[in-house]
Amino acid sequence: MVMKGFQKADLKEFWEAFRRDLLPYAPIVEHANEAWLKRHDPNMLMLFYEDMIEHLPSQIRRVCQFLNTSYSEAQIQILAEHLNFDNLKKNKTVNSLSSDDNGKKNGNQFLRNGQSGSWVKHFDEKMVLQAEEYLTARLQNAEIIYPTVPPHIYETACSYL
Repeated sequence: MVMKGFQKADLKEFWEAFRRDLLPYAPIVEHANEAWLKRHDPNMLMLFYEDMIEHLPSQIRRVCQFLNTSYSEAQIQILAEHLNFDNLKKNKTVNSLSSDDNGKKNGNQFLRNGQSGSWVKHFDEKMVLQAEEYLTARLQNAEIIYPTVPPHIYETACSYL
């Protein structure tokens, strides 16, 4: 599936491409785990979205420390406000509507609701089982621990489908 194709795909089509590692940045879990293994390297900083949502200013401080720069608390608060999900969602440069093949806006935005894990609300029962199978298969031998992935995913051999 090419980049333009998946941007216009419906959720089921996108999910099929994602779970089969057919997207341009696939296999995502393997790539993330490779990065995780290098997380202590001096030129590597890994952040989790969940941590940014929970306390963005502390994550900004981590980035500042990593980049060997400093911001005042006032600057950190200004940046945190600018990067706040609600403000990003309003920014048309970051969150423009996608278009169909004729250039007509289709109402799909890149940023949806800012809630980690909310994808499951959009999946049908079969897709939820496929997702658990996908995560179980790929995370079984991985060292990376995602904040929102249930612990049993890392521990079980799963074969739902």
